[in-house]
Amino acid sequence: MAAVDLDHLAELIATSPHNLVGKADREAVRSLHIREAEALAGLLMPSSGSRWMDLGTGGGLPGLVLAQAHPQASWHLVDATRKKAAEVRRFAAELGIACTVSAERAETLGGTAQHRGAYEGLVARAVAPLPGLVELARPFLGHDARAYAVKGERWRAEVDEAAAALDAVAMELEDVASLPRGVVLVLRAIGPVPGWVPRPMGQAQHQPV
Repeated sequence: MAAVDLDHLAELIATSPHNLVGKADREAVRSLHIREAEALAGLLMPSSGSRWMDLGTGGGLPGLVLAQAHPQASWHLVDATRKKAAEVRRFAAELGIACTVSAERAETLGGTAQHRGAYEGLVARAVAPLPGLVELARPFLGHDARAYAVKGERWRAEVDEAAAALDAVAMELEDVASLPRGVVLVLRAIGPVPGWVPRPMGQAQHQPV
């Protein structure tokens, strides 16, 4: 696949009429957000033919950058907001990035046979605090799959707060890697998907385990 013009991707995101990034960040999409996605891409090693998900892709980051960096894997970018998903689909088509984009809630997709335990890896950036995030991510991850959660300076506190949730969904913190503005928490799934996840919509965020 030809190299993707990441400057053009930054321009598409910054100029979208759907406010994919805040006004203060529009000039920094390339230097901050895409740079972070590139750093994350350097930490991943998807196997050929494996399935990966960007959960809560927003304006397509980091998923679009990851998909162009690792075309050997199949990428599924998911966001609950239809307008955002439509924009990401447009960006992917314009830039020639191979991926699938869905406007769905994690709780809906995670309850389907097609997606349950079907992914080797899942990435999430600015989706939810860690206790809720691990519950949203776990339905997609079978035994020994990984979730990569991008977090900021509160990451240690979030790990402590997520202790009960990690135990409940059978996941463990495997590693912490540095990114330009934060860290990525590498979380390993142990065993099959627990039968009680996903819970009804909104409970993971508002009533975490």
